Amino acid sequence: MSVELPTLNNLAKVGSVKAAAFWLERLQDEDGYEDDDLFRAWLATSDENRDAWAHALELWDCFDEAEPEGELEQIRQEALAFRPRRTAASWVRYAIAAAVLGIVGTTAFLTSEGGDKSVTPSPQIAQEARPDPRAFGALDYVTKVGEQRTVTLEDGSKLTLDTASAIDVAYVGQSRLVRLVRGQVYFDVTHDTERPFRVAAGERIVTVLGTRFNVRLAPGQTSIYLEKGSIGVSPGSDPAHPMSETFRLVPGQMLIAQAGKADQVSTVQGQSGIEWRQGFVQFDGQTLGQAIVEVNRYTTRQMVLRDPNVAALRVSGAFPTNNIESFVQTLSALYPVRVVPMADGKLEIVAER
Repeated sequence: MSVELPTLNNLAKVGSVKAAAFWLERLQDEDGYEDDDLFRAWLATSDENRDAWAHALELWDCFDEAEPEGELEQIRQEALAFRPRRTAASWVRYAIAAAVLGIVGTTAFLTSEGGDKSVTPSPQIAQEARPDPRAFGALDYVTKVGEQRTVTLEDGSKLTLDTASAIDVAYVGQSRLVRLVRGQVYFDVTHDTERPFRVAAGERIVTVLGTRFNVRLAPGQTSIYLEKGSIGVSPGSDPAHPMSETFRLVPGQMLIAQAGKADQVSTVQGQSGIEWRQGFVQFDGQTLGQAIVEVNRYTTRQMVLRDPNVAALRVSGAFPTNNIESFVQTLSALYPVRVVPMADGKLEIVAER
């Protein structure tokens, strides 16, 4: 075995579907699973486990071999985007990632309970009380904690605001200008060679003619991810007067600008820069402390970590942004932690004693 394995008790805690997804991930490992005593023991434990395993194989075969169209093709691509990789260092990474199949199964298919269980927020046209897209000076579009909105601007460009985000828009003359004041926004910009589209976030300005990209503003950091087309990035905070371009990104690249450091450009896998648009947050070896900060962005019921040893645990996998209960249940099932409700309504993650 190349990884530390869970016990049958651990697998029982997460349920047959998630355990089946764990074994499906092991199937991707070069060591295989056929000679795995634990796998055979788990399979022999119950009909439910055997049925879950058979169903997992059927779903994966469907994703790999089918040539669906329309909505099914989108479902397939989303599922494959979260497909597990072989680079994990412990069974916990696989088990956390195993939650994905359970999520995708209920997102993409009609489950035995019936109904569409999609966690993807439904886009809507967002109109604030009195947006003024002709001049800077006021927040034109805002989302609350846990809310996502799609704004359609006058030229047809669509801006999807993530949780707790705000933008100021100014379409003036031959310029299309946006300030990202807080949060994260995905831009699907209508092509117009005569009117450049510029976004100011932190101390960086993005310039495009028409493309799809994502910008996130966090304390001391600005992240820019390009999905399609080409964008130029330059220093500055006034989108009407950008400085000389310092970087030009190609699809799949992300630029991270941090105060006092040189900008870093890297190529990211899949859609790891925009998975939030499908209702997920993606972790790949981040600490539990970092994961908690991210998940807390999407919920008014905040989680608290005070134990540095618990905060240092590593988390990988994809989790729904609209279901904090699922997140904390998975944590308590797979890690040596438990969740303690606090008097003020918060949830404290503590070491299991």
